[in-house]
Amino acid sequence: MRASLTLIIFTLLIGGCTVFMPKQRTDLDQDVPAAFSEASGATELFSDWWESFDSDELNALMEEAFSGNLGLAQYSARLKQQAALARKTGAASAPSLSGSASAGTTLPDITESTRVDAYRLGLSASYEIDLWGRISASKEAALNGVEASRYDFQSAKLTLSANITQAWLNIIAQQRRLDLLNEQLETNLDSLDLLEVRQKKGLASALEVYQQQQAVESTRAMIPSAELQLEQQKLQLAVLLGRSNSSGIDIKTAVAPDLPPLPAAGLPADLLMNRPDLRAEFERLSAKEYGAAIARADRLPTLTLTGSLTDSETRIADLLDNWAGNLAAGLAAPLIDGGRRKAEVEYQLARIEEGVALYRQKVITAISEVDNALLQERKTAEQLTLQRRQLEVLDQQLNEAQIRYRNSLVDYLNVLSALTAKQNMERNLINTELSLYLFRIELCRALGGGAQ
Repeated sequence: MRASLTLIIFTLLIGGCTVFMPKQRTDLDQDVPAAFSEASGATELFSDWWESFDSDELNALMEEAFSGNLGLAQYSARLKQQAALARKTGAASAPSLSGSASAGTTLPDITESTRVDAYRLGLSASYEIDLWGRISASKEAALNGVEASRYDFQSAKLTLSANITQAWLNIIAQQRRLDLLNEQLETNLDSLDLLEVRQKKGLASALEVYQQQQAVESTRAMIPSAELQLEQQKLQLAVLLGRSNSSGIDIKTAVAPDLPPLPAAGLPADLLMNRPDLRAEFERLSAKEYGAAIARADRLPTLTLTGSLTDSETRIADLLDNWAGNLAAGLAAPLIDGGRRKAEVEYQLARIEEGVALYRQKVITAISEVDNALLQERKTAEQLTLQRRQLEVLDQQLNEAQIRYRNSLVDYLNVLSALTAKQNMERNLINTELSLYLFRIELCRALGGGAQ
């Protein structure tokens, strides 16, 4: 029997050389293009990418958000959970040791007063030999889970930094819109006053006065909506900061800072390492591959070594003197399970197929996001240049219309039309400038926020 057990153990240990650990994948970047469609800059993008705006106010908001945002706190807690789970899983590879102690008294006969005291100490240990790599695969899968959670946290932090910067710029732009509307209202009121003076002198008609009054009221009607949007944007920023209200939100920056130089996009393959969401998905895919290894190993026998030490005495003083030991090896193998383990393997393999497709889709989407952000910024910059030129022309047009009106060569409708066109373009310029900044933020996010 002893020889048979030795033979069995030897055979299983030899078989343990055949494990089901996954191989390193080399087929996930086959669809990655050699370069982006759009040209980028030459400036290196760092992880604290928002510092390129050179704003102490933005830096302070970012610091507050990183410590106060509740969504980010959730990701931090999930990372701690995964780390604890990995430690728990890793503990399965270590031998288990337990101890026991007992004391009791027995009476041989209820009619007799003689009693017997009994004291017992015991130690028992067990250890499962990782024949097929099941335990190792479980540890690796758990570690993949930790890494995935760590990259999820980085991805959430990147998204939060982008949202904070967007909210900050939105507030600045909205305050500019509100200031511009008030300036335009004053301009329209001044024009109305001049028209009313001309009307009294018989140089302007009542219709012209009414036309300018309409322009005044139209501009005035835009102000409450602009004020509402400003307060709503402050509320959005407050939520990102982890505040319950916007009472303490006071953005002092009057105009947006200079747009930083266009960052270098690098190669599409760089996204595989720079994008935390892609790295998280890769770790999850690796965990699924280890899950398949676990399922395969679970179909094979397990070998567990057990041992124990016991000592029983009638006196406490005699304990530890006469230990009795036992060592055994237990072999357990699945025989009939109705195909459950086979189905589990098939299930895990299907999860890998899903994971590969999902990862490749995310890679394609990431490359598209970079190209799209570069294209949007380039076209928006072109649009901004054209709009600024158009504003110059509209300003000249307004001046010419005012001169011709004063000389009675045209009616006031020409002046009003030119004034309205100029004011509309002034408001459009703010929107276009904001869009340019937002596309730059999207580019930084799409690039993974720089080196992690």
